[in-house]
Amino acid sequence: MKTDVIAITSEGNNIEAALEQIDKVAAYKGLSPKDAISLRLLTEEMIGMMRSIANPSEGQFWIEDENGAYELHLRVMVRMDSVKREKLLATSSTGKNEAAR
Repeated sequence: MKTDVIAITSEGNNIEAALEQIDKVAAYKGLSPKDAISLRLLTEEMIGMMRSIANPSEGQFWIEDENGAYELHLRVMVRMDSVKREKLLATSSTGKNEAAR
């Protein structure tokens, strides 16, 4: 299942709608309160990173799930400079720009 795509901005537009979407998915899928809050916290962290690193920016948020595995997606378009690049790389566990496996 793929949810609707929600356009969000680092200035805060539609962020609440993205968080509400998490709550709706959790209710629809019958997730435990612990799993629901985990998805919400991960989403809040992801959006927080967008706001602190890629500001100003616009993005698209959606959720996909298959067989009980959930993926949170946030596609962001941003003008990258050396400072933003270093901040972004610092969030990586390896400190490198590596493709997802």
